[in-house]
Amino acid sequence: MAVSEENARTGRENREAWKKMSPAAKLGYFRDYYLKYTLLILAVLIFVIAFLKTVLTPAPESALHVVVVGDVWLDADREAMRAALAEELAVPEDDIVISDNYRTEKQDDLMVLMAMLSTDEVDVMILEEEMFKSFCGDGGFAELTEVLDTGTMQALEPYLIRTAGPEDEGTGTERVYGVHFSEYPGYETLSTTGADAVLGVTGRSRHREAAAAFIRYILNRE
Repeated sequence: MAVSEENARTGRENREAWKKMSPAAKLGYFRDYYLKYTLLILAVLIFVIAFLKTVLTPAPESALHVVVVGDVWLDADREAMRAALAEELAVPEDDIVISDNYRTEKQDDLMVLMAMLSTDEVDVMILEEEMFKSFCGDGGFAELTEVLDTGTMQALEPYLIRTAGPEDEGTGTERVYGVHFSEYPGYETLSTTGADAVLGVTGRSRHREAAAAFIRYILNRE
């Protein structure tokens, strides 16, 4: 019984310590203690999922997949966005996927987000700045100059996030990887929480034109 109570107390203490960590500290802790096991599990899952998708019931590929972390959007705003983007991209609305059910305080969600950035299943990710920059250092996001035209980049200039990429460590070089959308009026009216929100286009995205269309939608939103 004493051992059981001790284990329970230790578990509570660990959960409390996790909640108090900053997003970057959580990411570092996860890398140090769980990453190699996660990669092993992920490799097995990818094999199984690929087999099932190929042999049994292949799922249709989305035309755009946006992941929102730590924020919630109203259903009406999300559906209006999906309808507008579907029309612009000439695809069915069901092909526009917007997921806003991820929380950085949950270890399982953090594991899923890291796994997403290692695949080509997500095109756009919106999350708080500190964690965004950590993911940039790991090569999770593409330079926006490779995604957006010059006019859009100029319009977004006051909100651009510059940080080091994976090849820039120790050089002092910073590149444009994100947009601080929580400071942009078109996003402020979309967020229901006021959470810090930086947008990035994932490095493995296969739908960069669709990602650019999403950014323009927010840019033109009142």
